[in-house]
Amino acid sequence: MTQPHRQRWIEEIVGFLSELGEIPAETEIKPPKSVSPPAPRKHPSSAKAPKIVGGSLEASITTLKGVSAAMAAKFDRLGVKTIRDLLYFFPHRHLDYSQRKHISQLVEGEEQTIMANVWQAQETRLGGRRSTEAIVGDETGNVRVVWFNNPYVAKSLPTNAQVVISGRVGIFGGRHVFESPEWELLEDRELVHTGRLVPLYSLTQGLKPRQVRKLMKAVVDSFSGQVKDFLPPELIKRCKLLELPQAIVQAHYPEDETAKDNARHRLAFDELFILQLGVLGKKHEWQESQPGNPLSPQPAPLDAFLKSLPFELTSAQQKVLKELLADLEKPVPMSRLLQGEVGSGKTVVATAALLVAAANGCQGAFMAPTEILAEQHFTNVGQLLSRTGKQIAEEDNLSTYSGVLDRPLTVALLIGDLKQARKQEIQQQIAAGEIDIIIGTHALIQKEVGFTKLSLVVVDEQHRFGVEQRSALRQKGFNPHVLVMTATPIPRTLALTLYGDLDLSVIDELPP
Repeated sequence: MTQPHRQRWIEEIVGFLSELGEIPAETEIKPPKSVSPPAPRKHPSSAKAPKIVGGSLEASITTLKGVSAAMAAKFDRLGVKTIRDLLYFFPHRHLDYSQRKHISQLVEGEEQTIMANVWQAQETRLGGRRSTEAIVGDETGNVRVVWFNNPYVAKSLPTNAQVVISGRVGIFGGRHVFESPEWELLEDRELVHTGRLVPLYSLTQGLKPRQVRKLMKAVVDSFSGQVKDFLPPELIKRCKLLELPQAIVQAHYPEDETAKDNARHRLAFDELFILQLGVLGKKHEWQESQPGNPLSPQPAPLDAFLKSLPFELTSAQQKVLKELLADLEKPVPMSRLLQGEVGSGKTVVATAALLVAAANGCQGAFMAPTEILAEQHFTNVGQLLSRTGKQIAEEDNLSTYSGVLDRPLTVALLIGDLKQARKQEIQQQIAAGEIDIIIGTHALIQKEVGFTKLSLVVVDEQHRFGVEQRSALRQKGFNPHVLVMTATPIPRTLALTLYGDLDLSVIDELPP
C-alpha cells in the first residue's frame, strides 16, 4: 500500500470512528597510560529528528554503498529487498554493553565492557588455529584478549590505540581474559558494536553480525528521517508516543533501556492501530454496504420463555440481553462479542436472541467449534425450549416444539458425522425455511447449506473460529446479526486483535 493510499485509508476510517465518538610472563608490559574513567558517550537524542537524505525508501538495497548483488540475495532470504525493508528489519534483542568497568572491576562469567589502550596485538595459534592475542590496559591494570580463529583482528589494533571491548570474561591461568569479544576503536564517532545497547539481528548464511550492524547503522542514520509518520500529531501527543522516525532509530540503536521500551511501545501501537483500523473498516463495510434485518423484540414469546426458566436472570445477564435486543432492533447488523465464564449463562442469553429471530419469521444459526459442543448446545437449547412449550416431534437430529411461538418451532443439529442422506434431508429443510434454529459445526458454512432468511448467527468461538469463518457464515444470510461467545477472559489489547470488529458485552457475575 502506497503512502498516499494508506493516508487516505486512515483518514476515512478515522472519520468513521469520529462519527462513533589474563597476561603471559614473558610479555613486557609498558607502564600504563592514563585512561580517563569510563564516561558514557552521548548518543543522538531521541528528541532530535533524524537527518533526511535523498534516495527512495522503495529503492533496492543494491543502491546502497557496499551492498553487492550477492549480499542483497542473502538479505532477500530474510525478506529484505528495499531500504524501507531494512528500516523495519528490527533486531530480535539487544546486548547491554553500556555499563563500562575498569579492568580491576572485571568479574568472571559476565558480559562486560572496558575502555583501554592497546599495548600489544599479534597473530598467534590457539588450538592449532590462527588467532589473535592482545594485551590491553587502563590505569587500574591489564587484561588479555583473544579472538579464536580470527587472525585479522591483530592488523586492526595498532599499538597505543584506544579500544572499547565488550564481551564475556573468563579465567585462564588464574587471570581474567576476554574470549572473542566485540571490539571497536575509540574514534570520534558513535559506537556501533560496543559500549552501548548493541542490536542482534537475524542472520543467514554469509551474513556476519558486525557486517549487518555496520550497514544497519548507516541506513538508519541516513534514511529514517524520510519515514513519514501516518499518525495524526494530536494522537501522538495524547498517547505520549515517539514520532515514527525516532522510534525506528531507537528500536535499532537505543540510547538506553527507556528509549528502547518507548520505541517498542510506539511500534507495537502502530501494529495494533493498523490492525484495528482494518477490522473496523471491515465492520464498517459490513454494516454500510447493505442494510441489516431489524428484528422486533417480540415481548410475548420472550417473556414466556424467561418466566419458564427455573431461575431468574442475573443482573449481568439482563443487561447483556437488553444490549442484544437493542442491537437486533437496528437496521445496522449487530457485531457483538459476549464474554463470560463457563456457567455464567451465555447459552440462555443466546437462546433468547435466537427465539426472537424465530418469532420474527427468520432463521438463526448456532455454530460450535466441535461436534461434541454442538451436540451439547442442541441438548441444552432443547431443554430450555421444553420448559416454555412442549416437544411434539423428535426425529434424528431434529426436534419440534409447540407453545413457544404461535406456530411450531423446529430446531436441527447439522454436523459432519451425520449420514449423507440424512444430512441432505436437513439441508433441504433449511433451504426451504422449514427449520427455525440450526445448530452445528463448520458444516454450516459449507456451500451445500443454504438458508431462506438467516437473520442471526451465534458463534461459540473458543478461539478456533476466526474472522474468515464468521464472514463465510455471514454471507449465507442477508447481512445477518452476529453474536460471538467466548468463555476466556480477554485483555482489552488482545480483544482488539482477535475481535476488533465486534462490540463487547460481558457477563461478569455467576448465578447464585
